[in-house]
Amino acid sequence: MPLIKKLIRIGKSSRAVIIPSEWLEYYEKQGLSIEQVLMELNGEITMRVPTEAEEKSFAKEDENVKFR
Repeated sequence: MPLIKKLIRIGKSSRAVIIPSEWLEYYEKQGLSIEQVLMELNGEITMRVPTEAEEKSFAKEDENVKFR
């Protein structure tokens, strides 16, 4: 069953989704520390905890991004 979460305004041009702390506590009880989520955009938004390999891959990509 899908959950409906409201968006809140952050600053002038950003929005955020607030998730229940119980969701994070569930993973913390299993020994995992959640610092980020992976969002897949393919006609719908899917949020999940990235795998360790994905975290490393994204960290490498972030190093290559140059801000202007």
